[in-house]
Amino acid sequence: TRLGERFMYCPDVQGPISKKTLALILSEKPDVAMIGGPPLYLAGFKVSEESVRLGISNLAKLTSVVRHIILDHHLLRDINWRSFTAPAYEEAFKNNSQIMTAAESLGQPNRILEADRRKLYESEPPSEAFQKWLRLPNEKRRLLKPPI
Repeated sequence: TRLGERFMYCPDVQGPISKKTLALILSEKPDVAMIGGPPLYLAGFKVSEESVRLGISNLAKLTSVVRHIILDHHLLRDINWRSFTAPAYEEAFKNNSQIMTAAESLGQPNRILEADRRKLYESEPPSEAFQKWLRLPNEKRRLLKPPI
């Protein structure tokens, strides 16, 4: 960056779950890394629970090198993301590092809309016109703007 810090954008590393990805991030020694975090919402479905635990463990390992970790995307789709990441936060504290969400890094409150999607859908359902647009074949949807 222009301030002499190294920023690494890692949106889909999912933790990182992969040891290879963990090693790459550690070898680059970024000062700041933006990481999607493990996909808690897919645990036991598309991603094994063991992989999710490994992602949290590897996130904690990153705090030994990366001073500022910004979490976004996958992890924040689960309403209980903070309790799942408690071990990583504890390790960050020990390593004098910070883990925060993208909103927190901007001084804003977290608005975890994706995690609350079912509740939001009930309280503020999409219009009938939008639902009709969603039912169109993909080819037609690409050509038409959604009615929002």
